[in-house]
Amino acid sequence: MSSLVRRLTGIRAALVAFAIVVVVLVVPRSSAAETRHFAVIVGVGSGAGVGRGDLRFADDDAAKYAVLFRRAMPSAEVVLVSRFDADTTRLFPALGATARAPTRAIVAEVLTGVTEKARSLAAMGHSAELHFVFAGHGDVDGGRAFLQLEDGRLTGDELARRLRAFPGRSHLLLDACNSIFVVQARKPGGLRSTTPSEAAAALAEALPNTGVLLASGSDGEVYEWATLGSGIFSHVVRSGLAGGADANGDGMLSYRELRAFVTVATRSLANPKFRPEVFARGPGGNDDTPLLTVPPSSSIAIPVRARLTLEDSFGVPWADTNPEPGFLPRVLVPDRLSMLEEGGEAARSFSFVEHTRGGSTRYSATESVVRLEGTIAARGGDAVFGSLFAEPFGPNALAKVERERAPEPVYGVSSADMQRLDSLVREVAGTSRGVRLASGMAGLGTGVAITTLGAIRTAGTKTPQDRYFATFDISAGLLWMGIQGGVRLANPSAGEVLLRRHEARIAMGTNPRIAFSRTERELFDLAAREHATRLQWAAWSFVGAGASLATMAIEVATIAPEKRITFGAPVLLLNLCLGSGFMNLFPSPIERLAEVWRRDPERARFAASLTITPVVLGAPGLGIGGRF
Repeated sequence: MSSLVRRLTGIRAALVAFAIVVVVLVVPRSSAAETRHFAVIVGVGSGAGVGRGDLRFADDDAAKYAVLFRRAMPSAEVVLVSRFDADTTRLFPALGATARAPTRAIVAEVLTGVTEKARSLAAMGHSAELHFVFAGHGDVDGGRAFLQLEDGRLTGDELARRLRAFPGRSHLLLDACNSIFVVQARKPGGLRSTTPSEAAAALAEALPNTGVLLASGSDGEVYEWATLGSGIFSHVVRSGLAGGADANGDGMLSYRELRAFVTVATRSLANPKFRPEVFARGPGGNDDTPLLTVPPSSSIAIPVRARLTLEDSFGVPWADTNPEPGFLPRVLVPDRLSMLEEGGEAARSFSFVEHTRGGSTRYSATESVVRLEGTIAARGGDAVFGSLFAEPFGPNALAKVERERAPEPVYGVSSADMQRLDSLVREVAGTSRGVRLASGMAGLGTGVAITTLGAIRTAGTKTPQDRYFATFDISAGLLWMGIQGGVRLANPSAGEVLLRRHEARIAMGTNPRIAFSRTERELFDLAAREHATRLQWAAWSFVGAGASLATMAIEVATIAPEKRITFGAPVLLLNLCLGSGFMNLFPSPIERLAEVWRRDPERARFAASLTITPVVLGAPGLGIGGRF
């Protein structure tokens, strides 16, 4: 009996073990780690909050980004925050019906919502990634960068705080003026410009788990092209994300590939102001991190190796490619069924348009069949933006961009900034020169006067004390003549040196923004040195005043009243030293300029004056004063 029990117990244990194996191997495990993607896409065309014109295609850009992310990540939660105009609503009726108003409250609610969902996923052992996309206006006010929403501002500080609160990796894609300062604060008193290395360092400290791809123009303009129905930068970025930037063909569009793709696609534009100032840095500084992955099921190989535009059946341009020899990328195609309330196979069709000098050739397709349809007339607008995508892109182009060692670009500098700084540098150079010449001539005259008084005293010397005071007068006069006169007249002022270096950079053909950045930095460096030098001059002037007082006291104690020269060199020197000392307690012209630039960079001029007047401080003398 006991053996039977043992046999049954062994069979039961075997069955339990078999059941466990079946459960482990066959039944899907809900605890398997997954990555959930969220995309928050904001498009705001209004420019009222920044005093600029409205953007015509910011809502179209937002709609196209929404389609792109939904197509590339079918399981992602994509939230569109934009107010469509009538034309965009007709093109994207389903999206328009679900889009939310681009207000501060809605953006805050959406970001809070996705963060809470990501936290819930993290609690279950899953991960999350956030894509935040903005197309619209941006600017800097009082040292604080912001993105303009419909009813107010989304500041860089607030956006950074919300990105830090997200429990996972995030990606920031910005198409707005001055957007570089959204990731690098520009505080009052700081420089008005920055470079990629400075921005990367700030990003690594403030948002280490966030990747950034942005265009940061500074002239208050976001350039759009009606032919594309889009902003220039946003269209180029979407073309890269759709697959055009996939240089290694792995389907993953990295920050490195996208930066090179945008650079190559736009550098043939004749006017440099239309070329976006691109900044790209992957999360954690890893530029090989993919910003987006294009699944093969959503893409199609381009039909010919040529300059092509992908259009849908409504004539809406979605992406452009110009692959180099040996490179034939796959391009993500828009699924219009996801955008239309009423679909059908016709709504799903799209075309590739090949651009040539003589016109354009259209290739129609339905994701599997490509056929030649015919030749169409050349498009307008080529005079300005027709050279977009003129240079082929592929692995060789990527490698070439990586090899280039051009000077770092400078962000945050507008044409108006450059004009204002140039005007101020010239004005301070002129003011500094006037102060230098006036003070130098005054120094020479004063030195001559003191030396002359010493010579007169020498003629009547009878005692060692008389010879001492006469020697003191002559030495002080010569010293004053040499330092306050000769040295000042012979050496250019700091303001004049600054202007010479600024003009030399321009004459050498230095990039205007780089020249601006170097002049701006030199301005603050010179101001700091001028401040230190001014205080040293003040200290030595007061030392000279003390020596004059001591000499006068000795004279009073050792020389008979009838033999004192009451209005002699010591008294004059005392006046001059006191005047020079007190003058050097006030900011110099270049310090004044730097302070003006720090506090009010919009100001184009500042007042400066110099006066030389007679004063009486126990005895007649000269006073030099002014406002600098």
